[in-house]
Amino acid sequence: METYTNIFAEHLNNEAVHFFPELAASHVEVVFRSLDERSSATLYRYDIVGGEEHYPVMVKQHHKQAKTATAATQRPLRYKIDGNEKYELESQALMTIESYFKELNDGRFGFIRVLDTLPQYRALIMIESQDARLHTMVLSNNRLQRKLAPNDLHPVLYNAGAWLRHFHSLSPDETIKTVYETRNDYLETITSFTDFLTEQTGDHYYFKNLIKILHHYANDNLSERLPTGRFHGDFSTRNILVRDDSQVIVVDTLAKWHVPIYEDIGTFLTWFHINQLQVFTQGLSFDPKWIQHCEQAFLEGYFGDDPIPYNDITLFKILVLLDKWTSLVTHFSRRNWLWQRITNRVRERLSVKRFKAVLHEALDSLKTGEKYEPSR
Repeated sequence: METYTNIFAEHLNNEAVHFFPELAASHVEVVFRSLDERSSATLYRYDIVGGEEHYPVMVKQHHKQAKTATAATQRPLRYKIDGNEKYELESQALMTIESYFKELNDGRFGFIRVLDTLPQYRALIMIESQDARLHTMVLSNNRLQRKLAPNDLHPVLYNAGAWLRHFHSLSPDETIKTVYETRNDYLETITSFTDFLTEQTGDHYYFKNLIKILHHYANDNLSERLPTGRFHGDFSTRNILVRDDSQVIVVDTLAKWHVPIYEDIGTFLTWFHINQLQVFTQGLSFDPKWIQHCEQAFLEGYFGDDPIPYNDITLFKILVLLDKWTSLVTHFSRRNWLWQRITNRVRERLSVKRFKAVLHEALDSLKTGEKYEPSR
């Protein structure tokens, strides 16, 4: 039985000259490099070689959706999608991004070139970027390593913010659904999160008090109708590729919905405070002034000369944090072997402690009206 590895290799060999016309006069060879199994897709990596030319290519094959049992710990999901749609949505999103940024012709922004699609295999063929991930660059600047000077990432983060603003401005079409866009929608969302967390943790007093405070600050700060844009859905450092000239390339989006712009912004900024290093060290991994500098560079890139609505962004940082908290509770409620339950319990306690610390600092910034600057 022919394997997908061979099927894709044969297709790449047959279409290599179509993908790369400069190979027409050369003997073409397709070399399989690696296979990476992930939860929702398998990544096949190849090299297409001809003469002195060499092109790294990746085939991303989405898995068929497997139905899973619904449990009492199924958390609130706002962006429900049939897993079998992901191939089509990601293909369309990447091609939309390529078309938009190619026409924009701004040297700060790159894109992934889509070579082909194979619907019968739910597979997407694209040029594989060899560029560094912003995720790795940031983590390498923890207090023990400090591989970067204070301003080294400023142009990258500024460009990432500017990229997101362009992405949010993509024109909607009939396939793009607006999920929520008002202050009341925001309040309903955070209430669904706190209701779930109350049920799962039994901490009625904490979450009852929290939702009361959040309603107060949301009513005081958020406008009735919120600015919306095309939703990336996972705008995080691991999905941002960086070239030597600080050009950024953003990947891994379905671009299916319109939501308030602050959710993508909040997702990006919150990661700096609750990534695994920060959870493990309880916020001691990075210099807080450096984090503040990173956040400010990103926000300046996004908002340009416009005023930065810090309180609105902080409220959405809290929404993102609560969303991740519900995910945490769901993950650690799964039945595992004894040693896994023990380690999960330790990780859960560290995570909750860190989440609460970040949450309380955000609430303090809303109380004082000052820009959110974490103490550590």
